[in-house]
Amino acid sequence: GEIIFMPCALICHTDIRIREQLKKHLPGIGYQQVLACNQRDNALELAIDHHPDLMLLEAAAPISGSKLAASIRKIITAATILLVRTDEQEHLKQAINDQIDAFLTTPFPLSDSTVALELAIRSATRTAALRQELELTKAKLQDRKIIERAKGLLMEMYRISEDAAFRMLRSQSMARRLSMAALAEEYVRTGTRQGSP
Repeated sequence: GEIIFMPCALICHTDIRIREQLKKHLPGIGYQQVLACNQRDNALELAIDHHPDLMLLEAAAPISGSKLAASIRKIITAATILLVRTDEQEHLKQAINDQIDAFLTTPFPLSDSTVALELAIRSATRTAALRQELELTKAKLQDRKIIERAKGLLMEMYRISEDAAFRMLRSQSMARRLSMAALAEEYVRTGTRQGSP
């Protein structure tokens, strides 16, 4: 069977009017599956079960959208829009620190709610993609650092050139079906005693 991608959005807000307005607009801009709840625990459960691409979370207590987003992001990656009432601007500073991707003020103006929502989604999606790219770049840099350390160990231990140490790492990586970074990590951790080539 063919897997069909259905963009999913999760709304967590205590005001049913806000939830219903968002549920009405999201399918029109491409979100075929729209989940809604009014409590933190339900949002966590829905996020784990459905892995939404987009989360729209209420800023204020009792939920604290930025803290909820941080909890969910430990499990999944999703673009996050914080829904902030015009009288709750103090939540914005904390949300910036918590890496919220975009903000949308509520209640929505009826005339341009779809446009405002689309702009917030576009901004959140871009920001989330940049955050993921940054995390990937950091991981690649860490891999590179550990490979360099392992090469240094091999060069010192076997009195070989940098190229020879790299080739040794690469051939052992392929022979053991490990990534070079995983093998390098093993060599650095053990001083190449257990994982000697």
